[in-house]
Amino acid sequence: MDTARRAGPSETNEDLLVAVAGGNRESFRRLYDATSPALFPICLRMLRDRESAKEVFQDAFFRIWQKAYLYDPAKGSALAWMVTITRRCGLDRLATSRSDMVSLEEIDESLIAEASARLGRASVEGVGLKRCLEQLDGKHSRAILMAYFYGLTHEELAAKLGVPLGTAKSWVTRGLARLQECMGG
Repeated sequence: MDTARRAGPSETNEDLLVAVAGGNRESFRRLYDATSPALFPICLRMLRDRESAKEVFQDAFFRIWQKAYLYDPAKGSALAWMVTITRRCGLDRLATSRSDMVSLEEIDESLIAEASARLGRASVEGVGLKRCLEQLDGKHSRAILMAYFYGLTHEELAAKLGVPLGTAKSWVTRGLARLQECMGG
């Protein structure tokens, strides 16, 4: 059921997601337009196949539409919530297709820089996320980018970064906590 309310140009992703939870299709379209530049590349990097990425991306937005009522602004940003859903859809596809994720050899500094730059172009929220990532210790931001943009597991992170598994987990956990603080969550 669509709500009659129309969103203004100053509405945030959080406002749009709350409207989507109420069934507002126009808000869903605007949310899609605002966040697609940040979310589709996640699918593409994880799956490394444009057609598979499109399917997973579509599945992610279908889940976002269905599960919008579960979003809690007190727990983090709308984009972070949507990234989590998108990553889970990608990981589900990888598990069922038994495809390999991006190989460790393919992830280098230029890919990390590209992911960070893409955030800055994505949206106002993306620019804020990029700013917060830049404020983190380099090891934390790199671990987060490798895990969330390229789908690396903690074990793969540890191997790629040449650190013990517990250290890799700690870097991601601490980095995410600092990101949440920086983003106002």
